[in-house]
Parts: sequence; structure tokens; C-alpha cells
Amino acid sequence: MENYIKDKLNPIFFDNENKIKEVIKEKLLIIAKKAFEDLEIKTEIKDITFTGSLANYTYNEDSDVDLHIILSFKDINKDKDLVKKALDCNKFVWNLRHEITFAGHEVEIYFQDESEVHSSSGVYSLLNDKWLVEPKPLEGNINKELILKKFDSFKNHILSLEKESKKLITKDYAEKILFNSKKLMAKLRKERKEGLENSGEISTNNIVFKKLRQEGLIDKLADITHQAYDKSLAESYLNQISSKLKLKTHTPSFIKRMRAQKKEVKKMFKMTPGTKKRHQHAVGRPGLDRKNPQFVPDMHKADLNSFQKLDSLRNGRKGRYVLSPGEFNKLKKLYNISLVKPGEVKRLGNTGINVYYNQEFNKFVMERL
Repeated sequence: MENYIKDKLNPIFFDNENKIKEVIKEKLLIIAKKAFEDLEIKTEIKDITFTGSLANYTYNEDSDVDLHIILSFKDINKDKDLVKKALDCNKFVWNLRHEITFAGHEVEIYFQDESEVHSSSGVYSLLNDKWLVEPKPLEGNINKELILKKFDSFKNHILSLEKESKKLITKDYAEKILFNSKKLMAKLRKERKEGLENSGEISTNNIVFKKLRQEGLIDKLADITHQAYDKSLAESYLNQISSKLKLKTHTPSFIKRMRAQKKEVKKMFKMTPGTKKRHQHAVGRPGLDRKNPQFVPDMHKADLNSFQKLDSLRNGRKGRYVLSPGEFNKLKKLYNISLVKPGEVKRLGNTGINVYYNQEFNKFVMERL
């Protein structure tokens, strides 16, 4: 945190006059325009902006290159919420499919509506070659004592929840931990959002959140939530409430609405049923009845002593873990996993371990049931 605020913008991206270097700008524009072309929709790009900590004085070696492609959602379809969901899905698939690094930093693409307010103290228009919001170094406004105090408070709360979640607990207590972990995550995200809106990247709440994420505590909190959820629905507990549980099937009207929505999305993006053959991936089927299990060739096996989450599940332990981007990329290489789309489940060879994308946490999850 001592060097959280830099005295100048990143010299790889900006010159001495705080203007983005021409060669950098052109390369970033190529990446963004290619991502837009992959959408195959008829609308114009309003702007392409470079934002985030790399367009500010708060960059570090883990910072992403955040490229925002500004569009008019209403020009695509009058239902802007539907457009946003479709574009968010395309953003997820594009960022997952393309592991692009630029000057040592991962590139992240976002599709943003022109009416959306983006809270950032550094926003550079690549199309117009000028700052929309020029950042200013304000090191004197950082309350390091308060940051450390809030960080320690959240850290202790998370570690306390982790300790309690590992106990042999009742269903009611598991539900209590689940409630508290979700409440804490919501509080962290709410405070960070408020901090960004009020003080930008250097806000106390944003720095605390980034420090928690950097030390793996945000992922740990997500793990606690998953484990508490699993315990609350353990088989012994389900037997107790099975008589009270009434399952409802989808009504015809609901199915009709879902089919209509699917057709609307396809129409918007001119999607034809299925995908190109080279992008087709069979939906994973957990359990021993899967027809084509992905057995791992010896050439892809490796010593995973440092990968404790995977070791735990491979040794027979049942459970679920949230994966960081680095952990997921490691799994992809070790088990030769192709693209995992939302709703798909991939099997890690013959280990009995499944990997899928959890939309609630926007993270990949690895589990053995």
C-alpha cells in the first residue's frame, strides 16, 4: 500500500504529457474493434475508452487493461435490459476465449451503454484521442490508518466465518453462516461502489476491497458461501424437510416467454441455431454415465502439490471451491479443457471432479459431490 499511488502515469502507456502513446492507442483500438466485430450486430461504436487503474495513478503489476466499447443499446433493441444481458454473455465468452496480454497486463473487454454512468477518475477516449476524465494524483487524501483498520476488520470477519463454517454444524447454523457471508459480500461491494462514486480509485473503500482481493480473501469469502450452502442442503437435512418441500414445474406460459426471449436474442445478434463446428462443445454430464469422459493423457499430468483445492478433491474429499482466474487457467492447461460456456459442465478426466461457471458469483467453480 506504500506505493499504491504513483507519482506519474504508467510510462508504458503514456508519454510525459500524459497523452497515450500512438502505437499503444492503435493496438488497443485493433483489439476493441475485433471484439466488436465478433458480435456481428448492426450498430455503430460511439466510443472506445481506456479506463481503470492503468489509466490512473493507482496501477500495479496485477492491473488489467480495461477497454470499454460504448454502444447505444436502444439502437440494437428497445429492450435495453435484454441487450445488456446478451452483451454481458458475449463479454464473458470473449474474455474467456481470448487470453490476451498487453505489456504484461491482461485485457478485459466491456460493452457499455452510452447512457451508463461509469464511475472512474481516469477515462481516456481512444477514438477521440483525449481524456474524458483526466486523473489527478491525490496521495494526501489517503488515510492509511483507516484503510488498515477497515482491512483488518473485514479480514477478521472473513476468517471468523471460515472457522465457524468448518465445524460440524446444524442446518439452521449453516443457513446463518450463509446469510452472514452473503451479507458481508454485499456490504463490501456496496461500500466499494459508493467509494468509487464519491472519491474514485483512491477511495478508502476501493483500496480496502482491492487489498482483500489481492490477498485472496474475497475468493475465500465466496468459498465460505458455497460451503455453507452445501451444508444447508446436505442429504440428512433434505430428508427432514422433504415432506414440506413442494416442487413446482414451469407453466406453459413461462416456457413460452423463455422461448420468445431466446428467439429475440438470436434475432438481435443474427444467431443461427448452434455454433460454428470449431466452437461446438458437448455439455458435460456429471457422474459415471457420461458417454465420453475426458481421460487425462500422461503428457498432461503434473505434480499439483501447490494446488491445494484440487489436491483436496482428488484425495476423495467432497466439496466445492471457487477458482481464481489463475487457478482456472492452470486447470485448462493440465486437463486440456476447452471453452466452458455458461451452463456447461466439464469433467476433469476420470477424477470425478466437475468444473462449471457459477453466474451468482461470476466465478468458475470446481466440485466433487
